[in-house]
Amino acid sequence: MTTQDPHPDWNKIFTDEEDILINFWKFLMEKEFEVSKTMAERFANVATSLKGGYNLKDNLPDVKSPIGDFLFSKAADHTIVSMKNALDSLDSNISLLQNYLKSIGRAFLKRQITNIHSLTLEALTPNPFLIRALNLHDYKEALEFVTVSRISRSIVTSFGFFFEDLLTVSGAVKEAKGFDIRKTVGEVVYLIQVKSGTNDINKDQITHWKDLIQKAEKKEGVKGYIGMPYGTRESSTVSINLLKQYYPDGFKNNTLIGTELWEFISGIDNFHEIILEELRNAALKVMGSSTIMDNIREKINNLINEFEKIYGANDDALSRYINGQF
Repeated sequence: MTTQDPHPDWNKIFTDEEDILINFWKFLMEKEFEVSKTMAERFANVATSLKGGYNLKDNLPDVKSPIGDFLFSKAADHTIVSMKNALDSLDSNISLLQNYLKSIGRAFLKRQITNIHSLTLEALTPNPFLIRALNLHDYKEALEFVTVSRISRSIVTSFGFFFEDLLTVSGAVKEAKGFDIRKTVGEVVYLIQVKSGTNDINKDQITHWKDLIQKAEKKEGVKGYIGMPYGTRESSTVSINLLKQYYPDGFKNNTLIGTELWEFISGIDNFHEIILEELRNAALKVMGSSTIMDNIREKINNLINEFEKIYGANDDALSRYINGQF
């Protein structure tokens, strides 16, 4: 296995490849393939390169620590299988960071698919007032609406952490509290609060982050930002318009929107295009020709079958379902 790097500008992102390699092994093993934190850390500490880690695949029970301990000799069989599967997912034709981006994309998509298929009728907890207010009379339409709404909220909620992972790999560092991430350039520390999009911040939040940014910038060598991973300054969205109205100076000087954010964090022009391509490749690896909507439709059909067994399939079925919410 050889590692090629079609993007020499990767070197602009991280000066310490050992750190990013360790973080990659931990993420790949623990977050994507559900290896225990202890085992993931053990592997990260002995796999000194992509090639070196891959070459450990067939000899995991015999791998020793620097002091001679067998690291995985007592690991369960399913753990060894998971670790081998993780190593088999490596792509020898791309860089370490591209492999990292793909792992983040695969892990995110796998979680969404798992969440979709684990959803039960009981867990839907529909709002009966909303069903009636929207004139949903057919139980199939009601279930479709409630299911899509529930899944959409879940995906959007988890997307904020997804963006943080992507930005961390792109050159940022996660903050333990306060702002989400930071980027240090020379002697200046840039603190960034990441919002999921250009409609994800209201008036009260703008006021809150305006105060925190102003407080942070009282310290010498600190600059505060609100970062939006997509969108443009010309977008006529709720959050953009509110920023212009309630934080006009901040909109000009304390925001990084869309391309600006990715280029600032990575130091690479149009870096978002690389990320989008790797996420697309990751999704194809997980799902092939199917889509997330195929999984959602399958779940809706399963929930309809479950519904009909409990409430029937006649005109009164939806009313019985709604009455069961009280």
